[in-house]
Parts: sequence; C-alpha cells; structure tokens
Amino acid sequence: RSCSFFCCQRTSLHESADSLHRRRSQRAATYNRGVSLTRKQLALIVSGWALFGWLNGTLLYFGILAEGATIRWTYSEFVLRQSGRWMLWALLTPLVIALSRRVPLALRARPIIVHVVASALIALVRAACIGVVDAALSPFPQPPRPFLEVWFGMLSSYAPIDLIIYWAIVGVVLAIDSRRRLRERELLLAQTQLANLRLQIQPHFLFNTLHT
Repeated sequence: RSCSFFCCQRTSLHESADSLHRRRSQRAATYNRGVSLTRKQLALIVSGWALFGWLNGTLLYFGILAEGATIRWTYSEFVLRQSGRWMLWALLTPLVIALSRRVPLALRARPIIVHVVASALIALVRAACIGVVDAALSPFPQPPRPFLEVWFGMLSSYAPIDLIIYWAIVGVVLAIDSRRRLRERELLLAQTQLANLRLQIQPHFLFNTLHT
C-alpha cells in the first residue's frame, strides 16, 4: 500500500511538472500571437491616421484662406488630398511595428543602425510619394516644377515630423513589449515558486502518511 501511495505521489509530481510546461508553452504561443496586429488594432491605426489627416487638412485649408491665398480645390478635395498624405502612415505603421519587434531597440550598434536607416528610408519614400502626387495634382495655380525640386521641398517639410513619428512608434512598441515580458516573467516566477512549494510539501505528507 505504501509503495502504491508513493507511486501515486510520484505520478502527481510528474503531472504537475507537465502542467507547468504546458502552461509555459501556451503563454509563449499567446505572446507570439500578440506580436501580430489584430484586425481591431489595424482598424484603430487606419482610423487614427484618417482623423489626423482630416484635422490637418481642415486647419491647413482655412489657414490658407485666412492668409488670402487662392485654392482652386474645394474643401472636400483639399482635405481628401491632405488626408491621403497622412494615410501613407497607415500603411507604414504596421511595418514599423513589425520591424520594432523583429529588431527591438537596444543600446547596441545593430538595432540602432537598423532603425536609423529604416527611419531615413521611410522619410525619403514618403516624400517621394507626396512629390509624385503633387507633381500631377496641385491645388494651387502654379507652373509645373521639376520632380526633384518638389521632392526636396516635401523632404524638408515632412522629414522632421516623419522621423519623430517613426521613433515615437518604436518607443511605444518597446514600452508595451517590455511590460508584457515583465508580466510574463512575474507569472512564470509565481507558478515556479508554487510548483517548488508543492514539491516540498508532498514528501512531508508522504512521510507522515507512511508512519500513521
């Protein structure tokens, strides 16, 4: 009977270890799923940039009119054009988030170089996209300009804010992921301590049972 009870206790210990291992694997899978953006998060990103573009276009439109300048577009056309500029960030934000999680920012050469190069490329590409649209469609009556001139103008106007946006996204992702990893470690530590406590208690219970 004692041998049978000991075998049961030993089996229980193995089951507890297997259960802890399964919970650990499930948490890892949950974390990996959390790295990819959900549809709700993507919709929030798109809605946020659309709202920002509308506010920017509205303020810019009425600011230009207040200065007495001539705009050949209607309010809706101007705001739609201006919103399109910022909606480029709705496409770029998931890419920046994915890169931030693939190469987390740290005080090492490689992550810093990767993000410096990526932020510069995004600023260059976005300025080029805006320049292409402005070269074809401009709300202001003006003669056509060379593309490089338009591109450099957009780069000087948008590059500073683009760099700020990029590094702000990287910082937010770093803070969120660091907090998630900290909670995972705390939970794992608590469960490990609980499993160790069970391992310490069960032999004493077995000893008392064998001597009753």
